[in-house]
Amino acid sequence: MAYNAQGLWTAATYYCSGSSKGAGDYKDESGARDAAMRDLKRRAGDDLARAEVISSSDRTGHFAVARAKTAAGKEVFVVGYGKSPAEADAAAESELKRAGASGSPTIMYRYFSHGAESRAAR
Repeated sequence: MAYNAQGLWTAATYYCSGSSKGAGDYKDESGARDAAMRDLKRRAGDDLARAEVISSSDRTGHFAVARAKTAAGKEVFVVGYGKSPAEADAAAESELKRAGASGSPTIMYRYFSHGAESRAAR
């Protein structure tokens, strides 16, 4: 997440490995974090005052990035993981509740990523 000098988020991004470990664009957790931060800095441009990684993983599965507001009006961003898109959405909504968000959740991104246990076909 990218935030401006007023503390408002200005950009969001993610990186997912589109291929299994050992193939094409696979990146481990550290490599994916680096790629996402480079993209975030490009997207945010001159407005970037602070960048934050809200979640990282080296798991294979579906992910949902969601946001909602707390009763005080603060936006909360979370990532949910699951074996299906529906599981990832439900996990994200659960994470929002744990974080104190009470507003209607918005799923910002849904994606599938290959993790460490995935292997390229031989």
